Amino acid sequence: MAGCKDQHFRQLLHLYELDMMTEDQTAEFEQHLMDCDECLEAVQSFESVSEALRHSAPVREEVQRLSEDTSEESRSHEKSGSGWWRYVAVIAAIVIIAVIRPWRLEFAVDDPVVAAEDRIAVLGFVEHSDQASEANLGRLMSSLLTTDLSQSSRVRVVSYLNMLSLSDRIGLEPDQLAAPEFREEIVAATGARWLVQGEILEVDSIEVVSAQLSDAESGEVMMATTLEMESSEQIYAVVDSLTILIKAAIPLLAGAEEEYDPQIASVTTASPEAYALYLEGLELAYKMYRTEAVEKFDAAVALDSTFAMAWYHIARLQRPQVIEQAMQHSEHATEKEQLYIRGLAVQQTDQDSLYVQLMSQIIESWPDEKDAHYYLATHWYNRGQARPAIDLLNQAIAIDPHFKVAYNSLAYAYQLAEVHDSAIIAINRYIELAPGEPNPYDTRGDLYTYQDRIEGAIESYSHAVAIKRDFARYASLIKLAHLYRFFDREEDARDIYQELEQLPERRSAARYYLATLLAEQGRLERTIEKLRLWIAVEMRDSLYSSASYKHRLLAFTFSELDMPDSAMVHLDRFMYLQNELNPGAMQSYRCFKVGYLARMGRQVEAEALVEAIRQHHDTMTHRDDFPYYFAIGTMQFARGEYAAAAESFDSSAAYYDIYPTRFLQGRALLEAGKLSEAVKVLERLAFNYTDWRISSGSIGTKVNYYLGLAYERSNWNEQALEQYRTYATRRAASDYDDPLLVDAKARIAKLEAL
Repeated sequence: MAGCKDQHFRQLLHLYELDMMTEDQTAEFEQHLMDCDECLEAVQSFESVSEALRHSAPVREEVQRLSEDTSEESRSHEKSGSGWWRYVAVIAAIVIIAVIRPWRLEFAVDDPVVAAEDRIAVLGFVEHSDQASEANLGRLMSSLLTTDLSQSSRVRVVSYLNMLSLSDRIGLEPDQLAAPEFREEIVAATGARWLVQGEILEVDSIEVVSAQLSDAESGEVMMATTLEMESSEQIYAVVDSLTILIKAAIPLLAGAEEEYDPQIASVTTASPEAYALYLEGLELAYKMYRTEAVEKFDAAVALDSTFAMAWYHIARLQRPQVIEQAMQHSEHATEKEQLYIRGLAVQQTDQDSLYVQLMSQIIESWPDEKDAHYYLATHWYNRGQARPAIDLLNQAIAIDPHFKVAYNSLAYAYQLAEVHDSAIIAINRYIELAPGEPNPYDTRGDLYTYQDRIEGAIESYSHAVAIKRDFARYASLIKLAHLYRFFDREEDARDIYQELEQLPERRSAARYYLATLLAEQGRLERTIEKLRLWIAVEMRDSLYSSASYKHRLLAFTFSELDMPDSAMVHLDRFMYLQNELNPGAMQSYRCFKVGYLARMGRQVEAEALVEAIRQHHDTMTHRDDFPYYFAIGTMQFARGEYAAAAESFDSSAAYYDIYPTRFLQGRALLEAGKLSEAVKVLERLAFNYTDWRISSGSIGTKVNYYLGLAYERSNWNEQALEQYRTYATRRAASDYDDPLLVDAKARIAKLEAL
C-alpha cells in the first residue's frame, strides 16, 4: 500500500481485512477510510479474499499463534520502533499466501498440474553426431522451432526458456526431455496437448533430422518426417519445413498454413553461430550474470549486426542507447519481439502509459509469456507500486513455477510492501531452485540488510562471494565490505576495497569507498589528501564522472571542517563536470549551493538562487520537486524554521530520496521538538548499511550522534548511550577538533553516571 504515507494505518490495514480489530481500532480506521483513497482502494480490492479469510479458522488461529510468538519481540522494540513490522508482516504474509495458494497455508508448494490446453511443447532434438554437438544444433533447432510455431495465433507454445527451466529442475540436459520416462511429468508441468521431439544423426557425412509430433495423452504419433541438412545454415529451411508439417498434422490448426508465416531466418538471424551465442546469452541473463550475458550478445551482433533481439538484450541489460539499433532492425524480429523492443524504447523516454499498454498487449495475445509479466511487474516495482508487482510476479510463477528471477523480484516486492517474512520465503524458494548460483544469496543479503539482520546478511553475501567472487562486477563483495565497516571489521573492509582498487574496472569506485571510510572516521585531512590525488589522476585519464563525485565528497568534507568557501569551489566543479556529461544536470544540483551560501552569510545570493530554482521549477513540463523543495528547506533551516524545513525536505525526498535530504529532515524534526518523527527518520538512516549511506561520507557517522540526541530527549537513555558510544568509537581516530565528538563523550559520561 505504497500510496498511504501513514505508517500507523498501514499497520492496521491487514487487521481490518481479517476483522480482528478492537472496536476503537475499527472506528479509528473507518474514519481514516473517509479521508484516504489509497486505503479505501486497498480494502475494496481485498474484499472477497478477506471475507473468506475472516471465516477461516485455520487462518485466524495461525494469526493468533504468530502474533503471540512475536509479542515479546514487539515489546522489546517498543521504544525504538523497529519491531512493529513483524506483527504486521505475519498477517500480511498469510493474506498474500492465501491469495496465491488459497488451499494451503504455505508458500513453497509442489508444482501444480497444469490443465491440458491447446499447447505445443518442443521437447528437444538429441544430437547423435560430433558435428551437431559442436554446433549445438539440437538447442538451436528447439529454440528456432519454438519461435516459428509461436507466430501462429491459433495455438500456444511452451517457450524455450520454460523448457530449459523444466530440464534444469529435473536435472537433465534439454535434449534429454524426450526420454519416455519423463513424458508424464513434462505433460503435467506444461499442460501440453502435443509434443515435438527429434534426433539429429549423421548419415554419409550429411546431417539428418528426424522429427515427430505426438499426442501428449495417448502417445499416438501424428506426424513423422526425416529431413536432410547438408550444412548448419540449412537449419532454417528445416525449421520452416517442420513448422508447416506440424501445423498440417494438428486438426485444430487446419488452414493455419494460410497464416502469414515469414521464414524463421528473417525474424531471427541467418547466422547459426550468432544464434548459438544469443541462446548462451539468454541462459546467462536468467542467472543474473549480466556482464557475461552482454559479452555473448555483443559477440552475436558482431556476427550479424541486424540481429534485433541481441541488440534489445544489450540495451536491457547494460547499454540503453543501443535500443536504437534494435528499433532499426526490428523487422528481423517476430511480432511479439517487436512489441518488447518498442516497449523498451518507450520506457526509456518515460512514456509509462504506453509501456504498460504494450506489455499488456503481449500478455493478452500470448498469455503464457512470463517475461511480459516479469517486465511489467518490474515497471510497477520501480515506481514504488508493490501490489501490482506482486500480482504480476505470482502470475509469472504460475506460468513457470521455476522462474527463478521472478522469485528474486517477488522477494524485493514483498520487502517494498513491508511483508518481510514473505520476502525471505520467496528468496529461499529461489535458493532451493538454484543453490549453486550467487544471485539468490546476494538478494537474501540485501533483504537481511534492510531488515537489520546483519549476521544473516554477512553470511549470505559471503556465500555469494564464495560461489562467484566477481558476481555482478563484485557487487556482493562490495556490499560485504560495507557491512564490515559498520560492525567492527573496518580493516577487513579496507582490505576488500584495496583489492578492488587493483582492478581497472572497479578502481574508481574502490577509491571512493576508501575515501568515505576515512571521512566517516573523522580523518578529514587524509580524506582531502587522497581525494585530491585521485581526482588529478582521473581527470588525466578522462574519467570525468568518477572525478565529479570525488569533488562532491570533497565539498562534504570541507563543509564538515566549517570551510564553506572551499566546499563551494568543489561543489561548483562537481556541477560543472556533471553538466558537461549530462547537459541540464546543473539545474538539479545547484540546490546544494543554497546551504553553503547561507552559511557564508551571503543571504541575498542564497535567496536569489532559491528564486531562480523556483522559476525553473514552475516552467518544467515534467516537475522535478527535488531541487526546489531542497532549496526551500535549506533556507528555512538556516532561518530556524525547523518544522517547515522538515516538511520541505520530506517533499524533496518524495521525488528523489537521497541520504543527505533525509539527514537534514531528521535534524530539522529534532530541532522542532518533533521527537517521535525525528527518531523514525534518524533510525532509518542509522540502521541502513547500503551504498545509499556509504556514498554520503561522514554524514553516515554523524547520524549516530543525532539519533543519540533524539533518544536522550525522549528519555530513552540506554538507546542514547549506545548511539553516542557508536559515534565515539567510529570517530576515535579523528584528526581534527570534532565538536560532536567532544559533546558525545560528555554525554556518555553523564549518562553512565546516572
